[in-house]
Amino acid sequence: MQQIGLLQSVQVGKPELHETRITQDGTARSWRTSFFREPDPQARWLYTTYLEGNVQADKNNHGSPDQAVLLYAAANYPIWQAELDRPEMSSGGFGENFTVDGLTEETACVGDIYAIGNCANPGIWSALPMY
Repeated sequence: MQQIGLLQSVQVGKPELHETRITQDGTARSWRTSFFREPDPQARWLYTTYLEGNVQADKNNHGSPDQAVLLYAAANYPIWQAELDRPEMSSGGFGENFTVDGLTEETACVGDIYAIGNCANPGIWSALPMY
């Protein structure tokens, strides 16, 4: 198998409750998400529907065999750091589990199969909303 990318980092997260003031009267609204992930160098198992140590908050829309992990291109971070004026933004900033060098939206296609270590993960899907 030909190497086309390099796994730069692995991120995991667990559902957490967040509160934000979004109403005109300042009423707080709670929401639960596992979007915020932290880099973790520990070796992990990638199962059919999830990455060990990562818990999806919305299992109706995440965690199917086609949605076990989310990949994001490392090459996009400098662009977003400048666009959003957030130089501190780094791996995991878009809720991805795998940040990958050498693989972008220009080189990845729906239905591609990627191998990482002993795991072959079929398919690329468009990201769906994360709650």
